[in-house]
Amino acid sequence: MVCRVYDAMGGKSKGVLEWGVLPVRKVTKCNVLEDDEDEVQIASDGKGVEIEIRAFEVATFRLQL
Repeated sequence: MVCRVYDAMGGKSKGVLEWGVLPVRKVTKCNVLEDDEDEVQIASDGKGVEIEIRAFEVATFRLQL
């Protein structure tokens, strides 16, 4: 599953991607072409990841089920 988020306000943003009951095994930050860049650490409860994006950035995350 691919998820894209963006900052529309022009500031550095922090947040949490949550997926509830989906069995996500791995989360990777990707570029716009969906080439893997960095693996993102899943929270200890297994239900989300903390993310941080720059001003006006479009960030792409691949969630592997």
